[in-house]
Amino acid sequence: LAAADWFTAKVSAAGILPATYAFWQAHATKGDSDNEAKRELRILFKDLSEDDTPMVRRSAAKHLGKFVEAVAGLTETADDLIKGGKAQPAILDDSKRLVTYELVPIFQALSSDEQDSVRLLAVSCAGSVGCGLSREPAVTAEVVLPVVRGGCADLSWRVRHNLAKVFSTVTGSLGFVGPKHTARQTEVFQFFAGLLQDNEAEVRAAAVENIARMAQLGGCDLFQKHIAPLLPALADDLVMEVRSKLAQTLMDCCDPAICNTLTDEIVLEDFKPLLENFLNDEFAEVQLHILTKLSRVSHLLGKMDVVVSSILQMAKAQNWRVREAVGRLLPFLAEARGVAFFQDHLLDPWLKIMSDQVADVRSACVDGMPKLLNVSGSQWIQAE
Repeated sequence: LAAADWFTAKVSAAGILPATYAFWQAHATKGDSDNEAKRELRILFKDLSEDDTPMVRRSAAKHLGKFVEAVAGLTETADDLIKGGKAQPAILDDSKRLVTYELVPIFQALSSDEQDSVRLLAVSCAGSVGCGLSREPAVTAEVVLPVVRGGCADLSWRVRHNLAKVFSTVTGSLGFVGPKHTARQTEVFQFFAGLLQDNEAEVRAAAVENIARMAQLGGCDLFQKHIAPLLPALADDLVMEVRSKLAQTLMDCCDPAICNTLTDEIVLEDFKPLLENFLNDEFAEVQLHILTKLSRVSHLLGKMDVVVSSILQMAKAQNWRVREAVGRLLPFLAEARGVAFFQDHLLDPWLKIMSDQVADVRSACVDGMPKLLNVSGSQWIQAE
């Protein structure tokens, strides 16, 4: 396939090589013949990455990340390693040397290709290259960071868009952890802030999705210095998709499984005004991203009077999905504000939702009954 005359066969060959190399890596012996076979596979991939046809180089760039992971002997993808918060697996010195001297030049060449359709796929592999280099800061600063710097400033918005989509994975793969690497961490967050302010809405929306992961990787200080000042402008973005993604990622910032570095004080100071605006957004999709996950900050609802009043108004919303989300949330308000508050302000809306004409809305109230029972007690439930 790799030596075929037509580019279609070469495109297929580039897609097969990573799986072939990974299989050979897992099952081959350490003899000279096996090493020679793997060397031939690497040469084939290099030849494809230098092909005259852009479609072939594009295919090589698309599968470069998987090929790097195969050569490095990684059993999990870079995305799984970084997002799962897993430690860097040990990589053999021979494998690391192959990645450094054979695959890094391919990565650098493809990421500076004249065709933006090639570059946009190459920059997406930066996370895999970083993990293939064992996330060693001294090495990634020389190899991966310049590609990230160039990708963030690329004239093609599609390159910036593809980099923005995987930015948290790339950041984690750089290995810039601890006070020793503060300067480089700051530089990476400055790049990210630039993507959040990009002229293209697609780039901003893709970058916004990474905010929770970036907050986890950088901690409170970098979040407040580089990301928090940009949130109000993003919350008022003219493009609904950006606001929708921001609403979603703000609630992810409050999920300990995704981000546990932001304190309640930061949530109340930086997030509360945004949540109030999102609950009054003209699009139900934006409202639902907040409503369906607002239980994650239920312990803070006692300090969010405007949010609570907005929720009460939304109990009468025309969109039944909004009413459903409110029905699920009201028991959490009872827990946050107390049974007396629930009885005075929330009981009537809750009973109306219980008799809603849409079955899923009524079902949402029934699902919340155990929570309400735990908060109020069985005697109150029977009496009221």
